[in-house]
Amino acid sequence: MDRNQENQTISAEDFESFASGFANEATGTNRGNNAFNMTEFMTSINQVMNQNAMVLQALMNNQQNQIPQRNYAVIPDFSKTISDYAGEDLDKSKSWLESLESAATLHHWPDEFILETARSKLTGAALHWYEAR
Repeated sequence: MDRNQENQTISAEDFESFASGFANEATGTNRGNNAFNMTEFMTSINQVMNQNAMVLQALMNNQQNQIPQRNYAVIPDFSKTISDYAGEDLDKSKSWLESLESAATLHHWPDEFILETARSKLTGAALHWYEAR
């Protein structure tokens, strides 16, 4: 087993061997065997703890990255604020666009909502123009 690797994985058999050696050392039943010593055991335990800490940190980072972002907005009923647009009067078109842009800015609408609201308010020639595109 290479003890110089930073991200070392200790197998169950190796851990049992260390634990068994530790128990023998503690009880004095294996005093003649120098293959196992307390420093080696503590170093191995420390490596396992460090590895577990890194795995835990990676799991926590992964979990934080998986938290879904809730990006949604509600389109309120603007039947009173944004009028229908028939597309026949230039002055009304500027006013209609300003009211649409004002509502979109106030409510932080994404472009898709602005387009859908505008589409839903088109009538007459403006609606025919939109459908023909």
